[in-house]
Amino acid sequence: MTGASRHSIVLDLSAVPGRPAGVGRYGIELVRALRGLVEDERYSSLALVNSGANWMVLRRELGGIDVAAQAPRNVALRLLWEQAVLASRLRRADVSVVHGLHYTMPSRFGGARIVTVHDLTMVDNPQWHESTKVIYFTHALRRASRGADAIVVPSMATADRLEALFSPRCRVVVIPHGISRPSVEVTASSERDDNHLLFVGTIEPRKGIEDLVAAFNRLASVRPELHLTLVGQLGWKYASALEAIECSPFRSRIDLRGYVDDRELAQLFSTCSIFVYPSLAEGFGLPVLEAMAYGAPVITTRDSAMAEVSEGVATLVPPHAGSELADALACELDHPHDQTDRVRRGIEVARCYSWDRSARSHLELYRSLT
Repeated sequence: MTGASRHSIVLDLSAVPGRPAGVGRYGIELVRALRGLVEDERYSSLALVNSGANWMVLRRELGGIDVAAQAPRNVALRLLWEQAVLASRLRRADVSVVHGLHYTMPSRFGGARIVTVHDLTMVDNPQWHESTKVIYFTHALRRASRGADAIVVPSMATADRLEALFSPRCRVVVIPHGISRPSVEVTASSERDDNHLLFVGTIEPRKGIEDLVAAFNRLASVRPELHLTLVGQLGWKYASALEAIECSPFRSRIDLRGYVDDRELAQLFSTCSIFVYPSLAEGFGLPVLEAMAYGAPVITTRDSAMAEVSEGVATLVPPHAGSELADALACELDHPHDQTDRVRRGIEVARCYSWDRSARSHLELYRSLT
C-alpha cells in the first residue's frame, strides 16, 4: 500500500464475487463513497483487500485505489489466509482500522476491528445455506461478537436478532445501505406496463420464489397478458425454485433473465407494473428500495427488514402465503390509480438512502475507534 498514514483504513472486499450483487454492491459502493470523503477531509488513506478471484472487477469498478493485500482465489484458502497472514500484512502497513465487510475479521490484528453482519439466516435457517458455510460463518459470528470493536448491521431487524442470538460484547451500529440515484427523473405518474411483474434477487431458497410462481400461476390463469420477469444469478440450493418455474403451466410467460447490467435493470424497474419481493428473510432488502426509487409499486414481506426500510409504503404479506400474495397482486393490478400516493411516498423514502450518507456514518464509526 502506498502512502500509508498512521490512521489508514482498510476494507476487506475479498468476498465480493465476479458479478457483484447485494453484499458485493454494498462493498463497492461503500468504498467508492468513502474514497471521496477521505480525500476531501484528509482524514486518512484508504485501501482494500481483494482476492485473486475479484481483482479485475474491483479494478474496473474502483479504478486505481490502493490494495493492502490480495487474498487467495479459493474461498477456503482465503478464510485461512485471513487468520494466518492478513494481520501481519496490515501491521506492516501501519493500518489502524480494518473492516471486514462479510462477517469475518483477522482475529490477531491489533488495531480496531469492525465486522459487517448482513443477516442471521445462517443461524436461524441453516437449511437455506451450504453446510460448510453455516459451520464457518456461525463460528465467525461468535468470534466477532466476542472480539470485534464494533459490528455494523444494515437494519434494526438484524441488530435485534444479533443481540438475541449472540449478545455481542461490542457496539452494534445500525448503518443502512444506500442506493444509487435513478439516472432519469422519476414521478408517480410515469408510464408502466400494466401486466408486468418483476422480481430481482439471487435465486436461492429464502427468496420465496416458489410462493411467487404459485401466486403468478393463479393470476395467469385468468389474466392472459400477465407475465413475470425474474432477474438474478443462480446462487445455491436453487433446484426447487427452478423446478417451480419449469413446471409452471404458464412457463412461456415467465422470463428467467439471469444477471443483467445496471442499465437494463433500471429499465425493468421503470416499466414494471409491480415489483414483488416475497423473501422470507433479509438483513436489509436492497431491491425493495431500488424499486421504490424508480417509482414501482412494491409488495414484500411483513415483519421483516424489508417492511422496516420501506417505512409503510410497500404492501405487506405474510411469508409462505402464496394465496395472500396472489390476492395482494390482484388488488394492485385491478386498482393501479390507488397506488399513486404510495408511489410518491416511496420515491421520497428512497431519496433518504444514499451511499454518501452510509459512508459518512461508517467514517464516523472509524473515527470513534482511533
